[in-house]
Amino acid sequence: MILVTGATGNIGRELTRELDASGAALRLLVRDPARAAGLPERVERAVGDLGKPATLAPAFAGVDNSSC
Repeated sequence: MILVTGATGNIGRELTRELDASGAALRLLVRDPARAAGLPERVERAVGDLGKPATLAPAFAGVDNSSC
């Protein structure tokens, strides 16, 4: 599972589309789910805010960090 932060921004949207096209298992971290409209439907979404660490645990659950 790959977590994409900033998925609703200019770069994040393009990255999400590319990773989706490759068939990667994805989760998007979004602050506002409404802004994720237009992103691939099959991609999992997690609502959270990098400025609020308590909201991030569900987003990071199951994310592969082996290449970090």
